[in-house]
Amino acid sequence: MKKLCLIILASMLFSGCYTTPSLSGIPANVAEGTYALNTRPEYIKDPKHITYAVNTWVKEQGYTSYDLEVIIVGKMANCYITVPGSTPVEDLPVVKYFDKNKTISAIVGPSAGAIWIILLLIIYLL
Repeated sequence: MKKLCLIILASMLFSGCYTTPSLSGIPANVAEGTYALNTRPEYIKDPKHITYAVNTWVKEQGYTSYDLEVIIVGKMANCYITVPGSTPVEDLPVVKYFDKNKTISAIVGPSAGAIWIILLLIIYLL
């Protein structure tokens, strides 16, 4: 029974550690119809990720086509999106990937909270 509970707990923990690629920040209108947004450089390594992120953002803005230029600066990738463009917006299937940062925060946060509660209980009972 303990193993089953641990398996269920682990699957719940890791199912929350998946995310979909997205663009971040407030879009800066750098020129007429050209927007600058940030994304993670690891999205650039997998074309599915950057295509999904840009395609989703363009679709949310109500445009039907776009052009994309990516410039990597340090730990961020700057995406310059020009609308309308030559690449049509598509209905892409959802792309999910394992996000190690979410996994670390999903483990560290509850663990730190539990340690604080245990310490407070020990201090209170002494």
